[in-house]
Order: sequence, then C-alpha cells, then structure tokens
Amino acid sequence: MAVCLGLIYRLQLPYIFVLAVAGSFVSYKIKGQWVQKKEYDRNFFECSDYMQQMMYSYEKSKEVQLALQESSELFPAGKMKDALDDALAYLDMTYTGNSKRTALHIIEEQYPSPFMGLLHNYMLDAEEIGGEVGEAMDILKEEHQRWNMRTLLYREQCRGQQRNILAAILAAMVLCVSMLYLIPNGNMLTKYPLYQMGTTFVCVVFMVLGWFCIKLTGRNWIEEKQSYSDEEMEKKLLKYLNQEQKFGRGTLRKILKKEITRTFPQWILKLSLRLQHQDVVGAIEDSKHDAPVVLNYYVSKLAEEIHDNPGQAKPFLDFLEEFKSTESVTAMKMLYAIASGGAGNEGGQLMHLLQRIQVMEDQSAKITHENAVAWMYALFLTPMLLASVKLMLDMSMLLVSFMAGMKL
Repeated sequence: MAVCLGLIYRLQLPYIFVLAVAGSFVSYKIKGQWVQKKEYDRNFFECSDYMQQMMYSYEKSKEVQLALQESSELFPAGKMKDALDDALAYLDMTYTGNSKRTALHIIEEQYPSPFMGLLHNYMLDAEEIGGEVGEAMDILKEEHQRWNMRTLLYREQCRGQQRNILAAILAAMVLCVSMLYLIPNGNMLTKYPLYQMGTTFVCVVFMVLGWFCIKLTGRNWIEEKQSYSDEEMEKKLLKYLNQEQKFGRGTLRKILKKEITRTFPQWILKLSLRLQHQDVVGAIEDSKHDAPVVLNYYVSKLAEEIHDNPGQAKPFLDFLEEFKSTESVTAMKMLYAIASGGAGNEGGQLMHLLQRIQVMEDQSAKITHENAVAWMYALFLTPMLLASVKLMLDMSMLLVSFMAGMKL
C-alpha cells in the first residue's frame, strides 16, 4: 500500500523505499492495536456480566465462594471462565484466613476494574462483619448500571472520533495529491528535492497519525490508571503532613485529594456494616485498622479526638481537615447525629448519602470523558492543517517554476 501511495505521489525510488519501510512498521503496530482493541472490548463486556451476576448470586447466598461457583457455571469457556476456575481452585487448596481475598484478587488481576475491587471488598467485609446487605447491594447495582452506561457512551464517542479522524486523514491525503493532477504539467513539482522530501514526510506523518488515532480511541475500558501503590501513597501522605516537600506541594495535594475522594465511599460502605452491630465510636475505632491507606491517618486521628472530646461535634467536623468535601462534611454531620442519638435508621441514612456520592462521581466521570473526547478534536484538525502547509509549499515551488520559465 505504501508503494502504491509513493507511485500516486510520483515519488522517486529512494523515497518510495522510505515510505515502504515506514508503512510496514505502522501496519504492524496498527494490526497489534486492533487485536488489543478487540480484547479490551471483550474484557469490558465479560467484566460487566461478571459483576452483575456476582451481585445477584452473593445477595442470594451471602457467601463469596458459593457466589463464585454459581457465576463460574454461567460463563462459557474463555478468559473469565478460566479466572473464576483459578480462584475456586485456590479456595479449594487454601484454608488461610485471607484466602478469599487472595482468590478474588486473581480475578482482579485479569480484570483491573476499580468497581470490581469495591464490590469484592464489600462482599468480603459483609461476610466477615455480618449484617444486612440488601440496601447496599441495591446501591451497588445502580452504580454498576451507571458505570456500564457511562462506559458504553464513552466507547461510542471514541469510535465516532476515530471515524472522523481517519476520514480527515484520507481527505487530507487526497487534497495533497490533487495539485499534481489539477495543473497541466504536474511533473514540474516532482523534480524538486523539497517536494520529494516534504511529501515523504507528510505521508509518514499521516500514517503515524492513523496509528495514534486507533491507539488513542481503543482504550482499556475497565481500567482506571492508578499511578501509585499503597506504599507510595503512604509516603506521599507523610511528606505532605510533615511538610517535607516544599516545591510541588500543590500537585501533591491534588494527588492526595483525588485518592481520598476515590476511597471515601469504600470507608463509608464498611462503616455502614459495622453500624449494624456497634455504636458510631466503636465502628470508627474498628475501621481504623482496615481503612484505606490514605484515610488511615485521619480515621485514627478522628477516633482519638472522639475519645478525648466525647459528645462534641468538633472531631467530626474537623475530619479530613483541608481535604474535606461537601460529601465528607455531610457524612460526618450524619455520624455525629447518630452518635448523639438524634437520628434514626442509621444505615439507611448512610446509604442515602453514599448514593448521592456515587451520583456525583458519575457526573465527574462523564465530564472527564467529555474532556478526553474534546481533546481528540485537536487530532481531527491536525491532518487538514498539515495538508494546508503542504499545499502552500507546493504552490511556492510552482510559483518559482513559473517565474523561472518566464525569464527563459
């Protein structure tokens, strides 16, 4: 194909060779990207089906292993079936206290979805702590549906942008070659080395843009990039608290704020389970042992301040300090009302708050997706801008040829 392109643009043999090498490399990369794209699509649909089935199975059996067995029976042979069978095989061979968490982690390694991790953690906590899970499962089902619809919409938007960008590249290539066939003697252009080099460069750039377009729009739909491990996040929190980092402190604060926003609903879910068996003070005291890394310091501090200032609202209102948000303040006010005996249906109120948090996170995720799609518009404009520069260059060479002919 690259050779045909070189002949259409009337390139000389050395430049056709360069174009052929570049075309072979880009074709290889595009082929691999299409294979990966299909895998990403398959992983998304399998992950979505698994989480939906797992929620219904767990709600019915209240046991992780039974829910896994039922889910495994319903999946055909393939990647998800293998992951479920590996998890079940691990459970059959291992009897340690942490075996279920490790078994579910086997599935999460194959399908690294944050929502899957949230679901697994909640099921494990519910099985360990006990309590009614119906209301929380209803919220998780709603969140799963929002996640599914949001991701499908983003996927379709990316596919639409991919079609637009590839069409723009094709139109730009046609525009670039039109000069050769629209003027009476187009061969006068091809004698210039600048035309040969410029055309070769533009064609290579167009091929790379096509590959980059397919790579950019064929995303891993289930994985949200998490740049830092728990150990790294703990170090960053300590740096921030001890004011060790003078430069880039604002960036560090944004990283911690984002992680706190992500993990706060997980802590609330676990707290709602404990509140079915304990008072607020006891539930918070117990939660500091297994709170997310970035929240551990603040939960421990909250437990200490409640102990030192019993019955006062200040420890609740100061929770998370400069990282507090509207949702966290509302949650802590509600916890204080429950602790002081001024609220009924504690679990239901927390679940209502959690639902509000999930809806707001859904809106935030949609805005992030819209911004990503808007950024792709710049890639859509690039081929035409490049074609415009190429045409101006060709017209300049035509003008020089015309003026030289006039002198003769």
